[in-house]
Amino acid sequence: FHQDGTTNLTANITNNSTTPISVTSTSAFPSSGYILIGTEIIQYTGVTSTTFTGITRNVLGTSTSAHSSGAQVSEVQGTGSGTTIGYVKINNTDFSNGVTVNTADLSQIVFTYPGVYNITISAQLLSYTNSADNVTMWFAQNGVDIPNSASIQTVPAIHGGVAGATIASWNYFLQVNANDYIQLCFTTDSGNSLISTYPPGVTPVHPTSPALILTAQQVA
Repeated sequence: FHQDGTTNLTANITNNSTTPISVTSTSAFPSSGYILIGTEIIQYTGVTSTTFTGITRNVLGTSTSAHSSGAQVSEVQGTGSGTTIGYVKINNTDFSNGVTVNTADLSQIVFTYPGVYNITISAQLLSYTNSADNVTMWFAQNGVDIPNSASIQTVPAIHGGVAGATIASWNYFLQVNANDYIQLCFTTDSGNSLISTYPPGVTPVHPTSPALILTAQQVA
């Protein structure tokens, strides 16, 4: 599975506008959350097929700026508070046989068959603040935190106008029963670091870096 919400602006945005943001499509984005345009993170509380609505500017430690039509828009998953737990959502299934995403709650990975599974994750962590920040990530099973499953990663500060970035990656062996579900949980010390799709680059050219890649492979 992977999470890679990206789209493009279809109209200019001034540096103080809170009117709905027009884009090519919102189909790869949750119904509420955060988006990244340039170096500004914007919160939204609703969507139509081509707009983000309920706009709050310059959140998660970023500052407002104007944005031009055609600019890349990427999905951001943040906690919004250093004490709030975030649950990572997933919108793309690459291959599936007995492991699925719950369409009613995109943070839940559901197992049809009992067994032992090797869970591997790769999460793109970003920060647009001036201080390094620690992000703690762990698994929950059926809504209960799994002991000894946490990992702590330091996200660098912004530098030269470019986001501080790092990849959190590890694997975990897990025993599940039929219809159990797991979630990937995270918090940040400052509340400002985030899990984000990093848009494709032009100089140099590179493909999109998904917010999350998660693999669940049955091994026993």
